[in-house]
Amino acid sequence: MTKISIDILLAVAEKGGVENVVNQTALYLQEQGIQVRIIQMVWEGVHWVSPSVPFYPLLEGRGTYSLNQFTESYTDFLLTRKKPDIVLATAWPMMVLTAKMAAARLNIRFKIVSWLHAPVDRYVAAGFGGLECLEKADAVFVLNEKAQKIIRAHNPALRTELVNNPVDFTRCALHTDTGPENKTLLFIGRLSVEKRIDVILHALRIAHTPWQLILIGDGDERSRLEELAASLQLTDRVRFLGWQSNPYEHVSGASAMVMASEYESFPLSAIESLANGIPVISTPVDGIIELIRPGINGYLYPSGDSNGLAVLLDSLALGKLPWISPETCRESVAAYEEQQVLADFKQKLTNVLDKISVIIPCYNVEKQLSRCLDSVLNQNLHGVEMEIICIDDKSTDNTLQILESYESAHSEDFLLIPLSENKKQGYGRNTGMQYARGSYITFVDADDAISPDMLQQLYDEAAARNCDVVECFYKEIHDGDALSVSGSGLPEYFDMRNPSVKRKYILQYGWKTAPWGRLYKSSFLTDNEIRFPTDLYMEDIYFSERCMLLMRSYSRIMQTHYFYCINETGVMFGDSILRYYMHTAQIQNATTEMVLEQSLINDCRNEYAYLHFSKAFAEPVQRMLRDERFFSYHNFRYMKETLFHFFPDILENPYVANDHSPEMLLYKELLSQDYPEQLLRELLLRFSESQQ
Repeated sequence: MTKISIDILLAVAEKGGVENVVNQTALYLQEQGIQVRIIQMVWEGVHWVSPSVPFYPLLEGRGTYSLNQFTESYTDFLLTRKKPDIVLATAWPMMVLTAKMAAARLNIRFKIVSWLHAPVDRYVAAGFGGLECLEKADAVFVLNEKAQKIIRAHNPALRTELVNNPVDFTRCALHTDTGPENKTLLFIGRLSVEKRIDVILHALRIAHTPWQLILIGDGDERSRLEELAASLQLTDRVRFLGWQSNPYEHVSGASAMVMASEYESFPLSAIESLANGIPVISTPVDGIIELIRPGINGYLYPSGDSNGLAVLLDSLALGKLPWISPETCRESVAAYEEQQVLADFKQKLTNVLDKISVIIPCYNVEKQLSRCLDSVLNQNLHGVEMEIICIDDKSTDNTLQILESYESAHSEDFLLIPLSENKKQGYGRNTGMQYARGSYITFVDADDAISPDMLQQLYDEAAARNCDVVECFYKEIHDGDALSVSGSGLPEYFDMRNPSVKRKYILQYGWKTAPWGRLYKSSFLTDNEIRFPTDLYMEDIYFSERCMLLMRSYSRIMQTHYFYCINETGVMFGDSILRYYMHTAQIQNATTEMVLEQSLINDCRNEYAYLHFSKAFAEPVQRMLRDERFFSYHNFRYMKETLFHFFPDILENPYVANDHSPEMLLYKELLSQDYPEQLLRELLLRFSESQQ
């Protein structure tokens, strides 16, 4: 249902563990139907990206580039291409700012996830950004618990996720020929300064037992290391094999993987070695201390300590320390299995997207339900996810069976909540909100339908303006009518913190209290404890008027996307309305009582009083005028008395006093005079006949 596009944005890349993981991740995301682009800021001609993944190098040649140059390059790139839904700012924290600033320059939105592959302090030392950059991300992915603790200590509110590096176990053959008797060490990785391979070479020279070293990988340090090996007279014991696409084909008989890094985040080569049954000997850097259990799947020695490593190697060769079985090594990294890790990564990545919870209360709608559900399932969504929550209100027809079939067919996005007794719509909607996981909520009645673009249009406006509520127009539909979208124009925005704007809204749109056709920010509803009354009809009034008075911002898009399908057997039509029409006045009275108690209308009292008058007095009187079956002297007295109770000065209200229409003149007469029942009935009948 949701189309997702992701840009993997990184500054530099060659061939190595990080690049392998990026490739694995990009290919997996593609398999899951996600569009992926890899954008490399500075490219030096190394082809490392899988051919099936779109690759865009922006700046060519090594040099000193600024954040502004990175931002300009990515901005220019996005100018002529579709914007991503998520930017995966990989490795350098500075990439977060690059994406953030490009979005600001283009006035576009996307989520930004930082994917760190080294300790934050190392990025800071290199001038690649630090915690101040990560503050701008929607989430930060880290490879070890220490990094997670550092970021959470800096900003507990910043979402930080622990992710693993994936290992393709199908390419990992269990090496059963490991053992100290082979006296062969293996190093796989980039030959760079921080790897401290010089420590390993010096240890080989110091050790009393003749260990060999196989180095697989390339980098700026290779020539210097070759010279060092020669000067230490280790040429016959050290082999440089360069970069290999499948290094473990070249390591038969390796006793252990050896590392001397000054820092690591969570080295993929260590995980892969263990998956191949090869123990790991390493310095106790971040990630490694979470991975290696000394004597179980490897050993640790102090950073920079060639003597310590030499003693450890001699102890192993002479049998003073126990050796480790290949099976134990492999079992220790079972949690890093590729499909498991990538599925977890994808879930955490897409979780940064906003989600819309569509809440649909259902009761005896077997004839209309499929049309409703199909219209919701057929939404054209990109960059936002959706879940559907249906509440069956103890239906007595086949509604529940239909819902069960949809839940079975759409289990990942569909939640069915069957109630054990009939509780009415208010209770059903409240139940849906309790289960909702979305950052936005919308309500759809089960006998209505929505256009394929409704949710995307509402979401785009809500996200762009940070609105508490966004609404579209609706259209009444009878059987056989086409569900066609109409209308055009720019959205109408209301800053409800401005009293004059709030008063305008109440007069212009306060009458529409149905909750459907709107998108609500979930936090807005939760923070203000906005819920529906239960066990009553017309519960929408309480909910919608509370939203109206508490929302800080509202926008209305000019298109018709909601189709209010006329159900002649529904509560609002036919004889059933005779039993329930007074619920409008009762709910309006309960709402007004709450509003006055909480002092919510100090800046809009006249407008709200007029709204109350319209809902709790004028509307029921109109029903009495249209159909004498609605006439009830008891109800009339209740409406009049409660109106004066809440608003004793209603006749002086400017919207009442200055309205001289025939209907308003009648209302004012009814409020000014006390009529006995029979005279009231005759007065209403004469007025009704005069208007025909």
